[in-house]
Amino acid sequence: MRKPRILVVDDEEGMREVVQDTLERLGDPAIVTEGQSARAVELVKDESFDLLITDIRMPGTDGFGLLEAV
Repeated sequence: MRKPRILVVDDEEGMREVVQDTLERLGDPAIVTEGQSARAVELVKDESFDLLITDIRMPGTDGFGLLEAV
């Protein structure tokens, strides 16, 4: 069985770390973190994810724009 793949997008590094640490305690998912929405969109074009967790307020494309793009 393959590990679930989770993409965590937040412009604050500390928040990305907290979310990643919390998810790792719940099991053994493959977690990818990204600090910029534009790069997250590129990741989604090249890779598949089972879940996207995103901040809403970010510079550039906000979380709603990211969700629309993916």
